[in-house]
Amino acid sequence: MEPLITLTTDFGTRDPYVAAVKGVLLSGCPSARIVDLSHEIAAHDVLEGALFLASAIPYFPPGTVHLAVVDPGVGGARRAIVAAIADQLVVCPDNGLIGVIEHAHPAAAVHVIARHPDPRTTVSATFHARDLFAPVAARLAAGTWTIADVGPAIADPVGLDVPAPERRADGAIVATVIHVDRFGNAITNAGAAHVARGAHCVVRDSPLPVVRTYADVAVDAPCALIGSTGLIEVAVNQGSAAERFGIRRGDQVVIIPIETADPDGTGR
Repeated sequence: MEPLITLTTDFGTRDPYVAAVKGVLLSGCPSARIVDLSHEIAAHDVLEGALFLASAIPYFPPGTVHLAVVDPGVGGARRAIVAAIADQLVVCPDNGLIGVIEHAHPAAAVHVIARHPDPRTTVSATFHARDLFAPVAARLAAGTWTIADVGPAIADPVGLDVPAPERRADGAIVATVIHVDRFGNAITNAGAAHVARGAHCVVRDSPLPVVRTYADVAVDAPCALIGSTGLIEVAVNQGSAAERFGIRRGDQVVIIPIETADPDGTGR
């Protein structure tokens, strides 16, 4: 089976950055199959990149090498790492990019990249994706390096400060929007365990039913549901919840258990 390398970056596709990274990967591992997962992560948005990886990595086969670069600290003091997660390898900056997936799939090992496959290479201070991460990913995919070859193991990879849902005294759950997708669905940090049967959600003082899928409400009607990531999201059937309610990351969604006599979610 040909080696599989995936790419996730905030580089976009109009500039030569992705092309240069692919050139290095194919030079180091000519038989590799390179799969672009996304190059549209918002610039410097480590949380968005971490959420993306957590939703994608579990569905790839064992042995896949993931090269993920959302790296606002490039050239600074942040470490470069390789993490063994779910029988796969993630090559990335140590800035929290693996912080979300580690909650469900703790890393079996994390090693700092302390050596370069070609010590003669001049590493740009502003393009580690091309000059450091890609050569290492190519060696790992080709099987000429193992994770132990990149450098010493560490036990303290940088985590990600993702807020946890809060429970009010009346039993309601206050969730936080952590991502808004391209459909305008507002994805929160609350999961299925936070939604009792018969519960509803409150957004901007508007009560929303918790349904199984978007089509359970009329076209253009708002609702809440457990999305494909297993998290509660606010949506509008064939519309945008972000536009309807003006929702942005960091906004709150209140989940009201059926027994709570607080229909507007205010806590009064």
